Amino acid sequence: MSTKAAQQDLQNVPPESINPEKVAAPQYEKIPAGAAKEDIKLEGDAREDAAKIAKKMSGIVDPAIDRLKPILQMITEHVDKANTKKEDLDEEKLVDQLKPLIEQATGILQEAHGAIKALDPDGKVARSAQYKASDSEASPEEQYLARGLAECS
Repeated sequence: MSTKAAQQDLQNVPPESINPEKVAAPQYEKIPAGAAKEDIKLEGDAREDAAKIAKKMSGIVDPAIDRLKPILQMITEHVDKANTKKEDLDEEKLVDQLKPLIEQATGILQEAHGAIKALDPDGKVARSAQYKASDSEASPEEQYLARGLAECS
């Protein structure tokens, strides 16, 4: 996505502002280490269903990452410019440049989070994918999902 296209996307930022402090991050319940492995083991149809859900979730995470990368690049460029000229820094201008980018990125993350929650309301598939990927027990779908979720974090 070019800078021009990204700037045009900024014109489509919703008029209501999104407060990043109020954005709910995914909350996963903590499970004791010994119990986690037993809870996550899935058999037969449940394993196939989890793989299908993981594949669908990856289909949500990947486009979100692709949409976030140019926005994050623009944020990085603005911050790098601000760091090079500290005496000439116009903080208000920097805030005006960064705020819509941050709001747009927040919107993308919220949209992806909502879609993931719709597929996996209790977070079991996401938790399973991340846990199994760390133990190298994950299916290819779960490994791919775990990498995507890690990149979003």
